[in-house]
Amino acid sequence: MQHTTDFLIRKDQLTTTTLRTTPAVALPEGQVRVAIHCFALTSNNITYAAFGDAMNYWQFFPVLANGAQWGRIPVWGFGSVVESRHTDVPVGERLYGYFPMSNTVDLTPARVSPISFVDAAPHRAELHPVYNQYSLEFLYPPGIAHGKRIPYVPTVEQVLLAEGKYTGKSKDVAFPCVDIHEQNFYGTHPEGVDSSHAEICH
Repeated sequence: MQHTTDFLIRKDQLTTTTLRTTPAVALPEGQVRVAIHCFALTSNNITYAAFGDAMNYWQFFPVLANGAQWGRIPVWGFGSVVESRHTDVPVGERLYGYFPMSNTVDLTPARVSPISFVDAAPHRAELHPVYNQYSLEFLYPPGIAHGKRIPYVPTVEQVLLAEGKYTGKSKDVAFPCVDIHEQNFYGTHPEGVDSSHAEICH
């Protein structure tokens, strides 16, 4: 990609936004460039912005020009590697993880395994490690989720809305849609809304 487009939020006035497009820079050795395909946007992301300075959320994806005034809200989403200068993360690898509201982002993979890696960018070194991990080919294999046999495969939308907020929690709550589906939605219409995050589960 020849350009990067960022959705920027004014840190002291969250209703003020702008789109900024800049030329893409040459990718350094050891990094990958990820095209961001889709992400979940919920009330939880507004919390990231409201507490951006107090809880360091603005530091995950800092804005280089006028960074004191503008920020990028982090979101949970899917992307794929479109350029790679890292021997263990090839072009085409699909990722699930923490991204900015942008069309691309550059990551520095470390501790690469068959299922994940962490972003070792220096500016993220002191931030909470759960947000620095990226899952490779995140979607569950057919019929299996967290070791449990299920009658369906979660959709991208279900993963986006349910999985991110339970990251790092126990497997019993990590994917509530699985249990809801197994119980035939408890006799209700097949929609579930988590009011604490304003998210639709199914």
